[in-house]
Amino acid sequence: MKELKMCPITKCEPGAKLIGVKIDNDVFDFLKENIMVDEDLFDVMTAVSNPEKRFRFSNVCLETGCKHWTGAACGCVGKVLKNVEDLTLKKDAILPQCSIRERCRWFYQEGRMACDVCPLLAIKDKDLLEV
Repeated sequence: MKELKMCPITKCEPGAKLIGVKIDNDVFDFLKENIMVDEDLFDVMTAVSNPEKRFRFSNVCLETGCKHWTGAACGCVGKVLKNVEDLTLKKDAILPQCSIRERCRWFYQEGRMACDVCPLLAIKDKDLLEV
């Protein structure tokens, strides 16, 4: 059976996993272990407003059910990498902590370059990524 890939940046909803928290410099710091978003946590997080601006969530990659799917891959991470001009890649640097890396769609497609940009991204207006 095919192991499902995880999308590293989804909306807050029951069943999603909380994987990161935005820190002072507007970069996400990732949790050692993810936290399942149940109905209670969802209610608390959405009561304050747009939790996607302060937290990072993950869920199963929808592939053909997602507007970013190109037919063979996630077009979102490719677009982000193409638009990031001043990215310093250090091949010997330690990858940021991540609780979904082994199943992450972006890591599967782009390797460590995806991990280098991932902490810089947030959801804006429920659908649009912002760097």
